[in-house]
Amino acid sequence: MGKLNRGNVTKLSIRLTENASKEIQRLSMILNLSQAGVILHSLSKILKEKPDMHELLNLEAKYDLAPKNFALTIKREVADRINDMNVTLDMNKNIWVGLLVSDYFEKRHEQHIKDQVPPEELDRIEEELAKDEPVVKTDTTQVKIEINTELKKKIVEFSEKNYIALSGLVAYSLLNGPYEDIPEYRSGGKEDFFTNIPVYLYEDIKKKTKGLYPKEGFYYELCLYNAFMGEDPVFRL
Repeated sequence: MGKLNRGNVTKLSIRLTENASKEIQRLSMILNLSQAGVILHSLSKILKEKPDMHELLNLEAKYDLAPKNFALTIKREVADRINDMNVTLDMNKNIWVGLLVSDYFEKRHEQHIKDQVPPEELDRIEEELAKDEPVVKTDTTQVKIEINTELKKKIVEFSEKNYIALSGLVAYSLLNGPYEDIPEYRSGGKEDFFTNIPVYLYEDIKKKTKGLYPKEGFYYELCLYNAFMGEDPVFRL
């Protein structure tokens, strides 16, 4: 797959807690996704409901935000949603959005994803993050994924709507785990695409599927189906 379709985008700056920043860096390395992409994933969940001013004041009393802003690119539609919410909130949006994002990561909402990462990879990440200037990067390998056309359409649509790289969505889906039944589609067409996933994840899946059913390629599809079209999908349009 090529680069993200930028479409109509703008900038958003937010302030984060130190712990949230570390957790975002950690997940960035686990998923081979930019730190902005990790934040955008959280926003796709956080912004489904309008924040309550009382809740924000409680979070403001609870957390110390770093003075420096973190800047990221977001879709104009997301910016418009934030601006609509901002009208009734007596707080700067770099603060209230930062508080909600920080609270999301402070509460370790993605712990189930980290639990699937091999211990040696987590140790490597923690060793890197302990440095004064960590290099937030992960070794990757390219894979070819063949999936149902309907499923691919949903993945691409979510990626472009939320401005989250497809590679990160794939890695998240693989760590989230496979659908445990037979996928059901309205059409039988197939499409393939190439993307990069972390080397540790590629090797782990090869071990899991060696000599077993489902085979590696179908395992990818089961994980993507579970994340986008399963009974309780992670990624909802």
